[in-house]
Amino acid sequence: MYEPNFFIVGAPKCGTTALHHYLSGHPQVFMTELKEPHHYCTDLPGCGGFFERRDYLALFAGARAEHVVRGESSVYYLFSEAAIPRILAEHPDAKFVVMVRNPVDLTYALHAQHLTGLNEDVEDFETAWQLQTARAAGRELPASCCEPRLLQYREIGLLGAQLRRALKHVAPEQLHIIIYDDFQRSVPQTYTRVLEFLELPHDGRHEFPIINASKRLRSRWVGHLLDYRQLPPVLRRAGRALGLHRVQQSLAAWNFRAAPRRPLAAHVARNIAATFTEDIQLLSELLHRDLSHWFAREQPQMSYK
Repeated sequence: MYEPNFFIVGAPKCGTTALHHYLSGHPQVFMTELKEPHHYCTDLPGCGGFFERRDYLALFAGARAEHVVRGESSVYYLFSEAAIPRILAEHPDAKFVVMVRNPVDLTYALHAQHLTGLNEDVEDFETAWQLQTARAAGRELPASCCEPRLLQYREIGLLGAQLRRALKHVAPEQLHIIIYDDFQRSVPQTYTRVLEFLELPHDGRHEFPIINASKRLRSRWVGHLLDYRQLPPVLRRAGRALGLHRVQQSLAAWNFRAAPRRPLAAHVARNIAATFTEDIQLLSELLHRDLSHWFAREQPQMSYK
């Protein structure tokens, strides 16, 4: 049985799904078919369905000797205080990729994803932002929310603080950081640098389709019906063994429709950006890169991501 030695640890809505998909096509890379098991997030018990060791390791059952890199992607490992130390305790030589993004864009996109994932039930982002204090106290939480801390949008957007914490545990040579702006500007170049970090030859990939485009639910009722998180672990295992998870995934895919997000109102974007000023400055220092344009820009553009 092969175990993982590579982890894309976040952050959410920063291109991790696309990178996971691109790497999965490399002949020397095995990436789990199911993304975001969040096995090591013991401090975020509602964000993953693979806390049982046997369930987690089963995700790597398809790995073979030729797979020099065996990886998974769980976007809340960076946010979690427990995940990275736990990973290193088991896999001290593991390599990590961190992807970061303007936190205003990140949190706005995350809110939309939470709506489609049934973790959020407040359609207006500004209202959801204002509810963070109440929700931290256990009030105004959606009945279907799997993990209340995932609705703390500002906490999740504090990438500077999260990266500083990660750097206390991860050696520099084991960590590769991608800024989403660079990823958008040149996916081929970003992909090449990741392969260099992983010490892999280039596989000749030259097509990089858009992955995980912005979408909305056709029906929240159907979404609830297909929500696998509501099933006990034993039924999830049985469903995977019988291949029923693929039927569930197909029906879930039908229930999504492409829907680019509208630009966030300028005054809302400004107010939210102001709460991230110090953290963006910290991230700039850690990356030796000026990111001040992130809080200077008035609003996110309409986005398909």
